[in-house]
Amino acid sequence: MCIRDSNNFIPNYFGPQRFGMNKNNKDIARCILLRDYQKAVNLLLAKNEKEFEYLMVLAADTILEKEYVEKVVKAMERNGAIIASGYIIEEGYSKVPRGSGRIFNFKWFKENVGYFPEAYSWESYPLYLAWSRGEKMLVVREAKMSVSRLTRRYKPLYGKAMKELGFSLFFVLGKAVTWALGGDIGDAIGLVRTYLRHPLRDVYGLSKYVREYERERMKGMARRVFLPFVSPLIRF
Repeated sequence: MCIRDSNNFIPNYFGPQRFGMNKNNKDIARCILLRDYQKAVNLLLAKNEKEFEYLMVLAADTILEKEYVEKVVKAMERNGAIIASGYIIEEGYSKVPRGSGRIFNFKWFKENVGYFPEAYSWESYPLYLAWSRGEKMLVVREAKMSVSRLTRRYKPLYGKAMKELGFSLFFVLGKAVTWALGGDIGDAIGLVRTYLRHPLRDVYGLSKYVREYERERMKGMARRVFLPFVSPLIRF
């Protein structure tokens, strides 16, 4: 594996001569090269006996503003949150902590999550687990970040994660309809296709909570879908 500077190739060694603190650098490097990032992080967590206060997930294409971490951590401590993030400038404010730039209370993570699941929904699982237990999460408006790859690119693949989390086909179809009505027809088709083709279902045993979550979201979907048609009649 090599990293190139402006003039030459600079060797970046992964192998027996670079064991690392836990003597598993070559295993971590292999996962990185194979793009099995969840397993790479889990190898780091499994061998690391140090206690940390926080754990942050950060994608390679994410640029954090100055003092991003300090702002998020202070907000977490002030509000008693166990998961938090800032927001992505290119995508606007979100009520749900983003995947990249997300910071966990490490004690909570270690006791409740332990390791990131090696599945497509690895990023979503801790959020739904926290929601199901009534834990507090937040998005910090004062903390901003920028990305080169927008979330939109991955929307057609959401079906995989939704099936792993235990969402019903009925809910997925409802979400696809709202996307299609908003002009995202290709994403809507991709969502249903990936859901139907994915073999894993309800990997984490959260289906009971997910069903309750579905009912609340379906009410919101129904309002978005039917309100434009009903409003003129009400005014009339």
